[in-house]
This record gives sequence, C-alpha cells and structure tokens, in this order.
Amino acid sequence: MQRLAEICLMLQSGNKQAVDAYLKDWLEWGDLMREEQSRNPNPVVERLRKLKAEKLAAQ
Repeated sequence: MQRLAEICLMLQSGNKQAVDAYLKDWLEWGDLMREEQSRNPNPVVERLRKLKAEKLAAQ
C-alpha cells in the first residue's frame, strides 16, 4: 500500500519520469526473481511437478 501511495505522489507532482523508472525497475526485479525461482525451485514445487508428471504419464 505504501508503494501505491508513493506512485500516486510522484504522479501528482508531475514526475512521470520517476514513475516510469520505478515501474521499469519493479518489472525487471520481478523478471529476475522468476528466473531465480526457475533455476532454484523450492523442493515442494519440484515434488508437485514430479507428481503431476507421473499422474499425466499414467493416464
């Protein structure tokens, strides 16, 4: 909620460049985190994927 308030304040002050930069950085960070998660998945996620694959193979 604080982030939304920060963005609103930046927009109200007419600082569109700051908002654009903030959102660009946020999206890049999200992409990096998704890449990290795919390289190092949680063991529970790995187990669930394995179970799903086994179930599909058995059908």
